[in-house]
Amino acid sequence: MASASVGNMRPWWTGAVALSLMAIGGWHANQRNAAFAQNAPKAQSKEEKKTEEKKTDEQKTASPTFSTFVTYPQVKVINDQIAAEWKANNLTPSSRSSDYEFIRRATLDIIGRIATPKEIKTYMDDPERTRRALLIERLLDSEEYAKNWANVWTVWLMTRSSNRTYQEQMQLWLEEQFAKKTCQFDKVVYDLLTASGENNDNGAVNYILQNLGAPVAAKDISEEGHFDFVPLTSRTTRLFLGLRTQCTQCHDHPFNPQWKQKSFWAINAFFRQVNRTGNPMMGQQMNTAVKLGLEDDTSVNPKGSIWFENRKAEVFYAKAAFLEKNKAGRQEKWDPNSKLSRRQQLGEYIIQSDYFPKAYVNRMWGHFFGRGFTNPGPVDDFGEHNPVTHPMLPNDLVAKLMKTNGPIPEDLAKEIKKFDEDKDNDHLLDYLAKEFKKYGNNPRDLIRWICNSEAYNLSSIANKTNEKADAEPFFSRMLLKAMSPEQLFESLMTATQAEQAETKDAKKKLREDWMKNLIVNFGDDEGNEVTFNGTVVQALILMNGKEINAAISNPQKGTVAMTWAKHGKNQARTLDVLCLAALNRLPTSREYSLIAQRSKILGVGDLKNPLAPWQDVFWALVNSNEFILNH
Repeated sequence: MASASVGNMRPWWTGAVALSLMAIGGWHANQRNAAFAQNAPKAQSKEEKKTEEKKTDEQKTASPTFSTFVTYPQVKVINDQIAAEWKANNLTPSSRSSDYEFIRRATLDIIGRIATPKEIKTYMDDPERTRRALLIERLLDSEEYAKNWANVWTVWLMTRSSNRTYQEQMQLWLEEQFAKKTCQFDKVVYDLLTASGENNDNGAVNYILQNLGAPVAAKDISEEGHFDFVPLTSRTTRLFLGLRTQCTQCHDHPFNPQWKQKSFWAINAFFRQVNRTGNPMMGQQMNTAVKLGLEDDTSVNPKGSIWFENRKAEVFYAKAAFLEKNKAGRQEKWDPNSKLSRRQQLGEYIIQSDYFPKAYVNRMWGHFFGRGFTNPGPVDDFGEHNPVTHPMLPNDLVAKLMKTNGPIPEDLAKEIKKFDEDKDNDHLLDYLAKEFKKYGNNPRDLIRWICNSEAYNLSSIANKTNEKADAEPFFSRMLLKAMSPEQLFESLMTATQAEQAETKDAKKKLREDWMKNLIVNFGDDEGNEVTFNGTVVQALILMNGKEINAAISNPQKGTVAMTWAKHGKNQARTLDVLCLAALNRLPTSREYSLIAQRSKILGVGDLKNPLAPWQDVFWALVNSNEFILNH
């Protein structure tokens, strides 16, 4: 999978590999801060100096964190509660991330790709104190914001291995929802659960169509409905309530005594009157799209009940009912006299549940931080076996804690432990869930609060107090996250400015081939999302090496060719642009020295193809750990 220039086995390749190794090792070392020394903040203007002189001593000595300049009350609560946990657990947070690190991180997390050199310039031209907040707003206002989150949720709702046409229908529908500045996620979910009509007209129907489950035998349809809806039941509770009920299909939950086998089938019964119109293609033609529809067939399963069998072959009966009890202490059940359909009733129960905003906030927190508030398990598995961290501490206790120097006094430690052990005490997750609901379940608001927080602005470089895994639940440093396959594809197209992606149709075809490689090599038979690590992501680059190489080696178009045409005689500037394009940062002094040294040895100006060395350098950059990881 070597580039055309690599095929000649020139000594330059050795230098390029060395550069790649430095990008991998040198970037991850503590010396990384030196890499940004040449990009120190600009000198203060006269107006800024006057403002500085007017500050009180307390203001002058305050930690120069970004939160000082953000006024969202939710951000202050996040900062105070997380800082209190740092203090209580003797953790020193990592230093603040560099501006280059932050723009790459936020751009990847919010719009699904790395930043461009032009975007980096706009960002760095903004006032230092507000540039991060301004960046967040630009990203939230970008057209790519809605496209990215539509793509993310399509994968969560339908998996990557579903029919591509049906995925596109879902993506278009979701994009319309996320593009609304006043998007209400509860309405999005309600519409997904209650959707009807044909998929050509209403992309939302594809969620249920993708998760219908096994068809019911013809002789049993009138009593049991058309499908078993097992995948739909488990995916719905997991995605929208943060409850993994799939194991209760066969037995009571082993860790959460309140979730019985009957609970699974009671939820399942709400879907039993759903019917599909049209028949999808099967076998080798399963990727061929045909028109499908969704409707409610009230002639089947009229009693709203399901018979189920436990592992002892004992048969039981479950009537449509929600998992939770209402505020009056009564079980929320299907009301056959309601004007609402069964699915509409279930939709109301789900979006009104306290689990609903908590599930969304925890999932989003996990997206941005690499893990949620649940520890030690995943973001979508609430329960006693996976407790929520960060109990809400009263303001006066937080203030006492923050004034403490050295070890925490015993009486203060006991007071903190009391809140930690109190199961009825709210947690930071509860607070954010309530605020999310209060502000209309708008995803943009939650993203603002998260990305403006001190924790999100921290570096990924660990210190002696937070380098071990047991410190990870406290968010005292940013965890390294492997790019998703979609992020990797979009980032490679952005970095290389590939000619193959110049038109919408060409990029679509390239993306389809990329995803096909992924599913063939790393998909699973259950249609579940795959957990991607750095090794898998690097393998994806190798499998698509021909296309990436073509983008890098193009003598007329693409990042390398255009950079050489503009800055070819200026090696330092050429390396600047290539590093900004691939890694979203300027080169380190060590990288500058390496390039200068190799140039002298090889006499770059004498090469028949002066682009070749820079193509090799760029290839090394996009194959480095620094490129494939979100840090």
